[in-house]
Amino acid sequence: MTTAAGSGCPMHAASDEAVALCPVDAAAIAAGTPERSAWDLRARRVLRLPADAPRESLLGANNAFAKSMWISATRCLVTYVALPLLGPLVGLSGVFGPVLGIVLSLVSMTAIFFSVRRFFAGDHPWRWRYSVIGGGVFILLIVQLFQDAHTLLS
Repeated sequence: MTTAAGSGCPMHAASDEAVALCPVDAAAIAAGTPERSAWDLRARRVLRLPADAPRESLLGANNAFAKSMWISATRCLVTYVALPLLGPLVGLSGVFGPVLGIVLSLVSMTAIFFSVRRFFAGDHPWRWRYSVIGGGVFILLIVQLFQDAHTLLS
């Protein structure tokens, strides 16, 4: 059986997992600048990526995704677990909660934007799937941002 490490899979380079598990087409990466669909070109324009740029590292996209998920998880834990439980115990009330929520939402939105950008820069095979999920989370963060701003202003 051929191993992923022997095939040049950047995701499983240090393991003996099967090539079928590799989400990356090593031959397509080696081919250089790919032909991109009209939708990919539009997305690259919105994300301020050059249309004719070669692929970037897919490991960078996966690392950006992991950081984005950690930031979002931290935001959720602070917003929905730590503040409601610890806030009354240590006297956190009033302006602190909404301000922290706004800051955490902005950090999460920035992380999502840059991870989507990295997925498109690497022409990651799951870039559109992640964009849909990231876009949904982005919309929820905007709603949370407006709720925090409304609470802060009222």
